[in-house]
Amino acid sequence: MGPLILVGVMMGMLIPVVVSAALADLTMRKVLVIIAVLLLTTSGLTIYNTTVFQELYWSWGLPPVPVDEAAFVTMADQLHAARIAPAGDQAAGGALQQVAARLCAAPNQVTGWVGRVEHMYPSANGDHASLAIRIAIHVVVRTALFPDTTDTVVRSGTPLFATVSELREGEVVRFAGDLVGHTGACPGDPPTDPNEALRDPEFLFRFASVTPVAG
Repeated sequence: MGPLILVGVMMGMLIPVVVSAALADLTMRKVLVIIAVLLLTTSGLTIYNTTVFQELYWSWGLPPVPVDEAAFVTMADQLHAARIAPAGDQAAGGALQQVAARLCAAPNQVTGWVGRVEHMYPSANGDHASLAIRIAIHVVVRTALFPDTTDTVVRSGTPLFATVSELREGEVVRFAGDLVGHTGACPGDPPTDPNEALRDPEFLFRFASVTPVAG
């Protein structure tokens, strides 16, 4: 009999003995405490998995969100919901067109929006950085990962690059700039992978300023 098999057999014999001894030592009070802990843990996990709780947890410590940012987040959520609707759903198709029209009509230039830093990636050679800011649980505005025709990466040698380079994941910031792409919803948007359209919305953004919010 190999050593591992022998250890397995011994563990299989010892575990029931240990469990039985532990159960025999339990008093009614201990049993009630264990049940209460299990109930609280289960309830906590259930509450944590609700959208309402996650939204409250995520927004904790954020300053008031501007009206135009809140409206944009609502439209982004509606766009995502319409895109993941079952194929052939005519109501969803109509909703998709309506949401896209409202989204495309919204101003591209924004100021005073708030969110949390999702990530900040400096390039290997240090000539640029990419930045993503989460403005809602399911909505992100971000630069391209690499220099491209959207001209959204943060270039080195600029005051903005110096600020962005110091940002930390999860940090609350206030920012301004221009929306460059609406995940393929509007004419003139950069090409979008159809599979990406079904994920949480990520909108290309050209940052003009990013300011950490003191907390």
